[in-house]
Amino acid sequence: MDKYDDLIAAIGSDSDEDDPEEGEDWDSSSSASLSVSSEVGSIAGRIPCIASLWWNVERCVFDLQSDYVFISRVATSHGRAVYRATRKCDNLEVAIRFTSSVAELRIMNYLKGLPNVESVLTSYVGTHMSAVISRWHDSLPLPAAIRSHATLLSISTQLLTALVGLHARGVVHRDLKLSNILWNGSELVLIDFDLSGVGQCNARNIGTDGFMAPELQRDGARYGSEVDIFSCGVVLYAIAMQISEGDVDAPYVLPHAVNGCRQFVIMIDAMLSTDPLARPSAIQCLSMLADMAQISSPQSDAELVVSDDSIE
Repeated sequence: MDKYDDLIAAIGSDSDEDDPEEGEDWDSSSSASLSVSSEVGSIAGRIPCIASLWWNVERCVFDLQSDYVFISRVATSHGRAVYRATRKCDNLEVAIRFTSSVAELRIMNYLKGLPNVESVLTSYVGTHMSAVISRWHDSLPLPAAIRSHATLLSISTQLLTALVGLHARGVVHRDLKLSNILWNGSELVLIDFDLSGVGQCNARNIGTDGFMAPELQRDGARYGSEVDIFSCGVVLYAIAMQISEGDVDAPYVLPHAVNGCRQFVIMIDAMLSTDPLARPSAIQCLSMLADMAQISSPQSDAELVVSDDSIE
């Protein structure tokens, strides 16, 4: 068995025997197991009827109101509702994300403690809908919040640090994009694992148009963490070029340099390779960023600028 088979064997089969009962809080500190197959991000089991979806969300909200004060609904993503709330026992602000996939809860429990990755505090499991409860993180809009080369290097480093942790545990995010990154001006948190897979995957068209690696749209071949590297390259390209998420699309026309740093563009170009085997790993990208950070640039604290002429 390769390392991905070892991981899947170690975390168990896709069985419901050990799942929490309906209405039971699942404390992530009491369970580090990830009982899931290699295709945990499949869309199977999602509720097809929008009315039924919201009815099940409202039932969960009703059940959780004994422990949480719901402030507002802040977003919807992939058929999920996300609420901002406070925990009654200590007034801690939390994000409550509803999902129809218990696999996502298992993945988030498995990833608990990784730097720059959303950490689940507890989970609620209902009959047709579950909830992931984590700390609330304020977030600034991307890419507009990134205005200097130093900040660009900082957010790049933290995003790749998150990927190093995921990939070391055999998890592939499969939906890296601007809206799945929370950035408060100094700290990054990667969120949204409902499409994530484990090990070598083969599901097609998983992710968001404009951010998906080309092999995700081809039949036949299996893939792994290299699809996250491509999507990360698109994210960094969009930030550097100040392109909003809805406007991101291939071809990705790279500048010669960003604030005089040619190395940053070279790294993104490698991440966007159409050959998965030619892409650097997250660890290799971190090493490149560390080298860039040591290079003194008169433009490092200036407003973010792309240029045709490199300032070496």
